[in-house]
Parts: sequence; C-alpha cells; structure tokens
Amino acid sequence: MYKKQLPLAERLSLVSLEEPVEQEIITTAIEQLSSGQKENFVLGAMKDKFRKLALNQNISQKGLNFYTELQKPNIKVDTALSSSTWFH
Repeated sequence: MYKKQLPLAERLSLVSLEEPVEQEIITTAIEQLSSGQKENFVLGAMKDKFRKLALNQNISQKGLNFYTELQKPNIKVDTALSSSTWFH
C-alpha cells in the first residue's frame, strides 16, 4: 500500500533530538522552510551539518539514526530527476 509522505517541515517538526546542536540543525531547517527556502536546499544543508558532526564523532546515537534516515534514497524523487535528465 502506498504511504503518503509528509512535507519535510512536518516531518522535521516530529523529530526531537537530545543534543542541543543536533536539535538546532532541525530548528534552523524548519525556519528556513517556513521562510520559503526550497526543500532540496534545506535537506542538503542539513545532511552536510549532520555529516560534519558524524565525521568529528560529535553525534549522538539518535542523531546518527536520524542522519542515516536522511541518507536513504527517495525513489520517487530520484527516479523523477533521473528521468528528466535522461530525456533532455
């Protein structure tokens, strides 16, 4: 059965991380989305910040789990992007 995916801002509002620096990344992303930033830009910036925390080993287990979820491919978006570049 197809599961409808929530908009990024709604999904982020459901996330609660214990480490203040990790939660600040989430809060900043929500604020950026609320101010009209594109989801892809915000998502990329968030991934970059979590990646830096992970590389410096300054990330909690819950933060690492969240980062891992961010890294999972979105088949619908990825397929649409690859299809659009293939036909141009």
